[in-house]
Amino acid sequence: MLKTNFLVLTLFLSAFCFAQTTLQVPAVDTAGKGVLTQMEADVVQGTGGVFIDIEPYISVDTQESARIAAQVAAREAGVELQSYNVLFKIVARTQVVDGPSGGAALALLAYSEFTHKKPRGDMAVTGTIERDGSVGGVGGILDKVLSLRNTGVKLFLIPRGQTKYQGRNIAEVAKQFNVQVVEVQSLKDVIRHAYTPEGTVVESKAFSEEPLVLQKIFPPSVLNPLKQISLEDLASLEKMHADLASSNSSSFLRESIMETLNQSRYYLDQGYYYTAANDIFVTKLSVDSFKLEGTAQIDFMRMAQLLENDAKTIVFANESIENIEWAIAAKLRYYWGLNKVKGIKQSVGLVDVEILYSEYAAAKSWFDAAKRMNDVALREQGSTAVSENAVRDYAKKLIDSLNESQDYVLDSEIEQHYSGALAAFKNGDFSTSAFDALFALALANAGDKISNKIGPDFNLGLRNSTSDLSRYNSSIWAQYYFAHSLYSLAEHNRSTDFVYLVNAIKLQELSEVLRQQMPFLKGLLLNQASAEDIPLPESVDEIPASSGSQDGIFTVQTKVTANDSQVLNLVSGALIAIGILLLVFLVHRAHAFRRNGAPLSPVERIEKIDELLMRGKISERNWEILHERYFKQIKEKDADEVRSVARKKKKR
Repeated sequence: MLKTNFLVLTLFLSAFCFAQTTLQVPAVDTAGKGVLTQMEADVVQGTGGVFIDIEPYISVDTQESARIAAQVAAREAGVELQSYNVLFKIVARTQVVDGPSGGAALALLAYSEFTHKKPRGDMAVTGTIERDGSVGGVGGILDKVLSLRNTGVKLFLIPRGQTKYQGRNIAEVAKQFNVQVVEVQSLKDVIRHAYTPEGTVVESKAFSEEPLVLQKIFPPSVLNPLKQISLEDLASLEKMHADLASSNSSSFLRESIMETLNQSRYYLDQGYYYTAANDIFVTKLSVDSFKLEGTAQIDFMRMAQLLENDAKTIVFANESIENIEWAIAAKLRYYWGLNKVKGIKQSVGLVDVEILYSEYAAAKSWFDAAKRMNDVALREQGSTAVSENAVRDYAKKLIDSLNESQDYVLDSEIEQHYSGALAAFKNGDFSTSAFDALFALALANAGDKISNKIGPDFNLGLRNSTSDLSRYNSSIWAQYYFAHSLYSLAEHNRSTDFVYLVNAIKLQELSEVLRQQMPFLKGLLLNQASAEDIPLPESVDEIPASSGSQDGIFTVQTKVTANDSQVLNLVSGALIAIGILLLVFLVHRAHAFRRNGAPLSPVERIEKIDELLMRGKISERNWEILHERYFKQIKEKDADEVRSVARKKKKR
């Protein structure tokens, strides 16, 4: 009996010593070089758990990719994820940059296990996996292609639109070492190619990039100020382009500026004023960052202080009901700029100087925007006086709601607006504080909707008609954001890029929250309402969760233990207890491994997202989120190291 139990325990543990399906996945390491990693997967009967073993540990982004990959794969395979446990293992020869680009590979591995099919062994895959089953763009595509030399890989699947890279044709580069590059836009495309015979050339679909066509909007005259700001900024950007051309600067940067000039003119002609302003803002930020190259790190402390001193000379317009939204918009950007300056001061001497280029440029851009919008507030200043103190309880109510939900802890974009709300509240700018808190709450509502949906029919009841603009006439910014959401939807329809759909969801949620809440805010400012009587923001039409939205537990471990149903029938109660204790022990080890693993280099990550931004592969908002996340990692990491050194010196 003892021998039998020992054999059963051996089988119980050995179920996870090998993987059923293996796939090669190119990645970019922390030195910026392409490396080939290996991903493995196994599926056993279970309760919907998704387990991942990563050597070395990569990031939370990889964990999220694994969870989404399992959900999308289960839906595509027509199985219920709750009936299985999915076991992933990722092995890299060196530490790699964040792992979302392995999402498509993880989805294919899970699908292969669900359907008992084996993908061809001479294939590699890169690309994110999105909740609608689409394959999203990645960085470092050229480095990834080069990593395939002399590896035996003959087929490389990459995201749609990424064959062209800074003037080079990736497919032609790969042909030099007998690798066929094929673009895919969804997991269905990946599956179609994955099970072809090894060594064969697949029939690939040519994706055409159609020009963007936007519905014509006829904005009311109250929205004209942002159009005028955009026209003035266009003239400034044209001068930047001319200056760069005369100095023989980066041709890629000049091309990006020219593309922005052409696109922004089109956006303005079609009535998309915020879209134009946003596009110009991002490009000017990139140019300003480029101009800072060569600046010594020590100079940024002085430069940041001068920038802050100048910003604090802004004389903000007296608030009235007539100009309140422009007055709030100006102060919001002022606080966002101060937050950037604070980060620069804390980071001088602790981070690579390249990081400070973009942080300083962002601070400068926010302060410039604050001045421009304050000018509008001054022009629009009316005679209907308001009381800031009357909004205090309302702002506190919104902040308390955020504190209760703790949404800002897990989402850096929400955290940015939460911090802005706190800063404004501290300084007595209660209407500005309330506006930023509403921003954070809207993003939290949108995040809940997005996380509760899986599948290609990602229909969230979004409004897609320009005639709906009048619905939001209770708020200037609600109208701007709604129009921008229509742009995002059009871009998604054109490119199938899921990022644009996510942006549209967030923007329409924000538009709806402002439509509901701005009348209340104005009523408070006029002492015509009480904060107690104002309901918290309500979400746009609730979306029922799909069958794959509640798929069980997601756990990160350094080793994974589970068992299939046949083994479970043989294991005695004592062995089950041993298995549970072993799992708990390994989870504990996983957390220890995460704490003690070698730190990643966020510098390379920031360079990659800068590159994607300039190529238009990610939006300004997503660039801001990722940039803030990685910059915060740098500050926290280096501050810990400085404190550690200080403690050691003190002990001496």
